[in-house]
Amino acid sequence: MQNYLASCVFGFLCVWIGAVTSLQAQDQTFVKVPLVQDNGLGLIAGITQDKDGFLWLATHTGLYRYDGYQQVAYTNNRYDSNSLADNRLECVMADHKGFIWIGVWSMGLDRFDPKSGKFIHYRHNPRDPGSLSDDVVTALLEDREGNIWIGTHKGLNLFHPETGTFTHFRHKDTDPASISDNKIRAIYQDRQGTIWVGTGSPWESKPSEGGLNRFNPKTGTFERFMHDPDNPHTLFSNWVRAIYEDSRGTFWVGTFGDGLHQMDRKKGVFKRLPYDAQHSEKLSRPYVDKEKQNDGVNIIHEDHAGAIWIGTYDSGLNRYDPATGKVKQYQKSTAAATGLDDNNIWAAYSTLEGSLWFGTANGNLFRLDPHRHRIPHYTTNTDVYSFYEDPAGFMLIGTSEGLLKKDLKSGSIKQFSHDPADPSSISSDTVYSIYKDRHGAFWLGNASGDLNKFNAKTEAFTRYTHDEKNPSSLSAGPIFSMLEDAHDNFWIATGFGLDKMNRAKGTFIHHQSNPNDAGSISHNMITSVMEGPEGYLWLGTRYAGGINLYNIKSGKSRKYLLGSNISKIFKDSKSRIWVATESSGIFYYNKAADAFIPFKLNQNKEAVNIRSIVEDNQQNLWFGTRQGLLKLNSKRDNMILLGTPYGVSPEALTFLGAYKGRDGKLYFGSTSGYYAFFPQTWHPNRHPPLITFTGLRIFDEPVLPGKNSPLKAPLNETKAIKLGPNENVFAIDFTGIHFINPEQNKYLYKLEDYDHDWRVASEERAASYYNVPPGNYTFRVKASSSDGVWSEKVLAVRVDPPWWNTWWAYIIYLLIVVAVVVTFNRWQRQRLIKIERYRARERELAQAREIARAYKELKQTQARLVQQEKLASLGELTAGIAHEIQNPLNFINNFAEVSKELVDETQQELSAGEINEAKSVMEVLKENLEKIRAHGQRADNIVKGMLQHSRSSSGQKELTDINALADEYLQLSYHGLRAKDKAFRAGLQTNYDKNLDKVAVVPQELGRVLLNLFSNAFYSVLQKQKLQGNSYEPKVEVSTSRVNGHVEIKVRDNGMGIPEKLRNKIFQPFFTTKPSGDGTGLGLSLSYDIITKGHGGELLVESVEGEFAEFRIQLPVTVVSPAPLLTI
Repeated sequence: MQNYLASCVFGFLCVWIGAVTSLQAQDQTFVKVPLVQDNGLGLIAGITQDKDGFLWLATHTGLYRYDGYQQVAYTNNRYDSNSLADNRLECVMADHKGFIWIGVWSMGLDRFDPKSGKFIHYRHNPRDPGSLSDDVVTALLEDREGNIWIGTHKGLNLFHPETGTFTHFRHKDTDPASISDNKIRAIYQDRQGTIWVGTGSPWESKPSEGGLNRFNPKTGTFERFMHDPDNPHTLFSNWVRAIYEDSRGTFWVGTFGDGLHQMDRKKGVFKRLPYDAQHSEKLSRPYVDKEKQNDGVNIIHEDHAGAIWIGTYDSGLNRYDPATGKVKQYQKSTAAATGLDDNNIWAAYSTLEGSLWFGTANGNLFRLDPHRHRIPHYTTNTDVYSFYEDPAGFMLIGTSEGLLKKDLKSGSIKQFSHDPADPSSISSDTVYSIYKDRHGAFWLGNASGDLNKFNAKTEAFTRYTHDEKNPSSLSAGPIFSMLEDAHDNFWIATGFGLDKMNRAKGTFIHHQSNPNDAGSISHNMITSVMEGPEGYLWLGTRYAGGINLYNIKSGKSRKYLLGSNISKIFKDSKSRIWVATESSGIFYYNKAADAFIPFKLNQNKEAVNIRSIVEDNQQNLWFGTRQGLLKLNSKRDNMILLGTPYGVSPEALTFLGAYKGRDGKLYFGSTSGYYAFFPQTWHPNRHPPLITFTGLRIFDEPVLPGKNSPLKAPLNETKAIKLGPNENVFAIDFTGIHFINPEQNKYLYKLEDYDHDWRVASEERAASYYNVPPGNYTFRVKASSSDGVWSEKVLAVRVDPPWWNTWWAYIIYLLIVVAVVVTFNRWQRQRLIKIERYRARERELAQAREIARAYKELKQTQARLVQQEKLASLGELTAGIAHEIQNPLNFINNFAEVSKELVDETQQELSAGEINEAKSVMEVLKENLEKIRAHGQRADNIVKGMLQHSRSSSGQKELTDINALADEYLQLSYHGLRAKDKAFRAGLQTNYDKNLDKVAVVPQELGRVLLNLFSNAFYSVLQKQKLQGNSYEPKVEVSTSRVNGHVEIKVRDNGMGIPEKLRNKIFQPFFTTKPSGDGTGLGLSLSYDIITKGHGGELLVESVEGEFAEFRIQLPVTVVSPAPLLTI
């Protein structure tokens, strides 16, 4: 009995503590925005928001732009006339055109253009009556007509943008219709369009100076409202700092001292709302400290929820709710509960999405979400793991200190704890799971491995525990889950397997993992059991056991998600099965594929460590995680995290502790109590983020707008950018401005026609791209607020191709190809005609013997070279030279035959006595003999050149024309191959550097290397031509150039190429890829030695098998002392 009473007392304490905690959870909390500034921001004098969503702060250290993540500072630079006029600012305003207007103390008015990044200055000029009336600017307003009003210490100004001049409204002692004072403190336009002006300064004005003014635009006059000490319906003070009309039409005026007023504008009277220390709940300004001489009402502002905020210079804030009439004070003394630790409130502003901002005289910036209410938390000072709401009107709550039974009508709570002296008490205190069967019995699964049957009427417990001596007793280990299936079988998921209970006998049948049976349950630690298809159970396990589809009859199981720790298996209202895991995220079952598919919304990184699942009445899924509560909408396409800003403490949610009550209320257990709320009453902020493109970088260098820049205007003002072919490595910076929990904003981006899928942006909020091919693209970025509301912005991106890849370049290529084909066709026809002529005149050779001897000597030379150098390459050289000799041979034969006929003709003329005719014929004969001599000399030169190349090299280097040498051997090699195979044709492409200096080389040796490379190239294209037939066009390219201090000769063919696995072997002696008998395998080996050892150069090779092979000879420009050269 004593234990029962103690339980009841504890229960009522829980009710009281829970209620208090829940109420406190509803309090609104300020967030101090961490702005970085070396010397502090100083007084924050003004706050505004521009059309792009940026927040602008006017401070005593400069102008700052803030996007929810970082700020950009604009300060005075005395060397830059386009910078801010001075750092001490008094007010700021963003107009409808996007300009930022800044009031500067003692330095006039500045207008900032975010597009150009420049400031325009408006200063007082005593010689210009149309200039600003004074350089101390303290108030700004843009009225509904777009007029700019400026308050100074010497009157009110109206700006005329078309002329850049100002109209002045000044106080005149002799004119009661003039403005009441020149020191302007506030300018405001009410709903009717009336301009109101507050004047007077507590630091510089006399008590009689100042006042409130109503402007008459028709007459240009003012109606004054002044303090009258004898009239309580006048202003409390003449020093007016705050003017505001709320959404209900109430007109508020704030002055120095205890000066909070509501004004009847028709009657021109004021209702003073003084502070009452005895009734602080009354509507008034915050606490008044009479010792603070400069204190007064600085701001009056209505938030998006309709509450009125009254801020003071030295006493904090009051929040007045017109709907309830309640007032709440926020001061430094209550900072622990409210987050506001600064009493010096100077500026207030509401941004588009509803955030409320306060700036203080100490340089602190605070943010508040008026709509955001925390999820109620009910404290029990225990871990809460499980819930069950009974139709009888009570709820059972499983905790770490026993079972709680809560009466839902009265709110009273009974606690049932373990009593060692009472066998009818609960067997142990930590209750992991609660289950009610069809027979009305409540079953409690304990962390200690005990099962308790609870009778709600008698409030007695029946215990079932593990007994090692009794095999039919309950298995050991914690009980996380229970199930009564369609056949009235009762299943208990324990830490040592799955138990089937005979409730009538109180016995258990065990289904456990068997390491020797691969078909058994994967692990005994079972965390979740759910009924599956007929005859099957779904089992979730820990310790990487994954999921089992367990066949009850066979005892075999099908395994899924092995390696994952399963927290919960859950079936939603649409019969889709969901799985929560401790480290692998969320999965759903795909019946067609018979697989669990990872559920990924790539904008959510929080969906990893899942502890529990529940579905609300609107078919939204809620997940308890280590980061907070995740809400997955009914369409399953958007997920929202409700974490710390919503009052959900990280790491606080307990394992399995999720439940939906009969009325749709959701419950989540925590380490100190539980969260309970109706999900349908939680309304997200529907305002989408304002996406802004903040910058473009090319090769990581910022791009500024300019004449020769891809940007002609700031990126956010640009709909399309055009990048050159060398600007295809770029990054686009962006931000989505939504100030409610900006750290939880999410970003996706995609470059259409380049990215296959959306990418998740990093914390830098930048999209980087590398080597983007030429083309037209659309860059898309999507931003989500912390409430899961998305917006999107696009930017057209064009990357131009290089000139050689443009349409007009391809037209030129086509014209060139046509010209080459036509030219080649003409050349080929002329060549065939010449060949036919040469063949017809072969019989007319007159000096066949001489040529035959030369030809024989050439063959002998060839034999000596083959014998000396052991290479077959000279045979190809000889064939080429023979082809070269054939031309003069044909000419000699032709002219010899003609000369013979001329001699016969001369004899006939002489016999006939025709001396003159004979002389004429002799002249022709003389010319023919000269031509025979010339062609004979040409043949002799060819033979001498051959003899020169056939000699053994002396190793002496000579200054040699590389272009001539390469071309000579190219022609010899080509004609040599054609002499063997007259059907062979190949395209020869040369690109010789005409400015190439002569190089000191051994010409015979270098020529042999070139001949070897040319021969190999022609051999390769010939083999490929045999394989591919007429569709293949053989081509050999030769080029020379000077590169980085050396001369380079390139020989490239489009033949068979060299396999990569053979590339390192080709310079080895006796290695060849040719068929046996077609090569010795020494050519490239000796060529490599000639170039590297004999000339101090390099012989390099590049190849793609089946496409091309390229050899590069690199020779130093100057060789001082040559090493002994090797010969082929």
